[in-house]
Amino acid sequence: MNSSRPQIFQSAAVIIVLVAAAASPFFFVGFEFSATKTALLSVLAAIGVFLLTLSVQPRAREFQVSSACLPLVGFLALAGLSSLGAVSRTAALTELVNLAPFLALFFLVFFSFQSQDPGKLMLVLALPVAGISLIGILQFFEILPIGMDRYGAKDPASTLGLSNFAAEYLAAALLPLAAAGLARGKTLARIFLGSGFGIGFVYLLLTGNRAGWVGFLAGLFLMTLFSLVSSIGQEKNRFPRLPGGHPGLQALLLPGFLTVLAVIFILLTPGGRKIPDRFFSIFNLHDPAIRFRLLASGEALRMSRDHPFLGIGPGNFSVVEPLYQTREMEKLYQGANVDISRVHNEYLSALVELGIPAALLFFLFLGLLLNSTFRSLSQSSSREEFLSRLGILGGLSASLVVALFSFNLHNPASGFVFWVLAGTALKTGAAKTIRLSPPGREKFFYRARRALGAFFTLILIGISYQNIQMARAEVYFRDGLRRMVMEKTGPAEAFLSRAIAAYPWRPAYYYNRAMCRHYLKNTPDAVEDMKRYLDFHPHSARGHQALGVMLVELGREADALREIERATGLYPKPAPELFSLLLNLKLGVKEYDSVIQVGARALKLYPGSPEILLAVSQAYFYRGDLELAARGYQSVIETDPENVSARRYLGQTFIEMKKFGPAAEVLARAARQSPGSPDLWFHLARAQAGAGETASARNSLKTAVGLDPRLRDLAARDRWLSALR
Repeated sequence: MNSSRPQIFQSAAVIIVLVAAAASPFFFVGFEFSATKTALLSVLAAIGVFLLTLSVQPRAREFQVSSACLPLVGFLALAGLSSLGAVSRTAALTELVNLAPFLALFFLVFFSFQSQDPGKLMLVLALPVAGISLIGILQFFEILPIGMDRYGAKDPASTLGLSNFAAEYLAAALLPLAAAGLARGKTLARIFLGSGFGIGFVYLLLTGNRAGWVGFLAGLFLMTLFSLVSSIGQEKNRFPRLPGGHPGLQALLLPGFLTVLAVIFILLTPGGRKIPDRFFSIFNLHDPAIRFRLLASGEALRMSRDHPFLGIGPGNFSVVEPLYQTREMEKLYQGANVDISRVHNEYLSALVELGIPAALLFFLFLGLLLNSTFRSLSQSSSREEFLSRLGILGGLSASLVVALFSFNLHNPASGFVFWVLAGTALKTGAAKTIRLSPPGREKFFYRARRALGAFFTLILIGISYQNIQMARAEVYFRDGLRRMVMEKTGPAEAFLSRAIAAYPWRPAYYYNRAMCRHYLKNTPDAVEDMKRYLDFHPHSARGHQALGVMLVELGREADALREIERATGLYPKPAPELFSLLLNLKLGVKEYDSVIQVGARALKLYPGSPEILLAVSQAYFYRGDLELAARGYQSVIETDPENVSARRYLGQTFIEMKKFGPAAEVLARAARQSPGSPDLWFHLARAQAGAGETASARNSLKTAVGLDPRLRDLAARDRWLSALR
């Protein structure tokens, strides 16, 4: 970059990157993960100011550009197109906003981070690595408490204590840290970097995160392999021989020795003895976490088959997933602590959410990135440079292996490490130079750069503002959920309302406030909140079910029926209670044939269910199939002898069939079970009158009228009771 003041902007870029490197993992503390996913990178709003000032430099005409940037730009363009056709555009926009700071940081590092040696970055990175690792180790031995989640329970993610997010961060950061420790010439720097690596490695072992372990081991293996290939190349004079002796290892002996002792000690503790079993459980396909990932991958492939070109839209996996959910996935989701919002595989995530063309561009970017990084090894002029680049290659490899089992490229800390390493790697490997302002067009391109700089500045400032609002909203949300658990529904609604006011784009806020308002008997407002939730997640079975129940309470049976039918279709195996509600709503609108058809499907899933049998029997009764209705009611009574409703309806059926004796017997027992029901006494009087038991019929009718005087007029018009005096 040719400019009279380039050093100022380069220094600003270095400061931004180093500050973010030191601060990124600590932004987890005190916030929920979903909010801090992007809020921690709000510090990168300074990038916007930097781009604006950079764009107004009239002499900034040349940049080194890597061929890997072209597929990345195409990938971003297709991601934008995919978001336009997404089922939930709000979820797609939120996802793009979440990822924007990572990519902004990548381009900042690539275009402005001029240092070819990432040693400064590694020295700064050692501080958070050692810091979060030390916190986690102390929590493992219960010296420090583990933070609380939104429900007031222990949650390692809230302080990175034994957290998956911390393990993924360490898997990407430790190998560049170790390589930098070997590469540094000063003993103090080696001790500092070696100690950071040792503490981080112990903590990575303690986390029990299998993806982090596999990623670290795979990165270490690939580093060894690439180093071996380079050594063979040097012997055959394919690569230039590196000057200088072998880097001294003496300074790393003490940290390494202490690390080995710590590992031995941990493996001898009760908790440490579980570590080998935990590692080998990754090959157990029946392990809930492994099984969940396999099922989610199957769902993703089916989605990709149905949406091959532009995908389902960024961030829309959780929106569309209910349409593809299997019974096994539903059962696993209810019985295990799994996150169903993502695929847990970054490559499948790109494929299903953005489509096959975008996924191919992403794979091409990764291929060019790794190829450029490997080729830069052969261009190293010193062992220090060679080891630094080898560490970058190991960190990138570890991140990409972890991405097979998780969504680490979306996580703040691990995503930060990956994109910074990617930008640094391409910077060292970039060989092509292009002019941004051809001769004779300087003024036009100068104005274009200034306009683009201002445009991206406004975007980044807006993203940063949204991140701050999202963090505030998440704090209110956590407080609201805690009060819901404590059954303080009024204060919970107030906190959830504050969360919505701060950030009205998260569907969970509306769902939980709807449940609070429903509990507080404010059903009309609860309905509006649930509708807003369904705008975000139109395929949410629980949302449609809750809305249907609320509409039933408002007396809107037709609308409720639509919602309950939708919920029944979305659940892989709807609960008997949901089928019962659906069938009763259909009875209310006199869809008797539909009740019988749906009931037959429900009885295949739940044979002998009293609620379903009762509804189907009523449909037969109202349709006039009295024999089938009577058999159905009798089956309900055999299954549930205390079911008063079944006895009442069986008695009515016997009356219509003119079987007054059996009717009187069934209704008499039901009346004894529920003596306060006027309807039972009324129908018992009808059965007794039909059987010729006039005295008993008068007594039963007297009891019924005493409980409900309105039955006197109904008795006067009844065929069997009108003769009674």
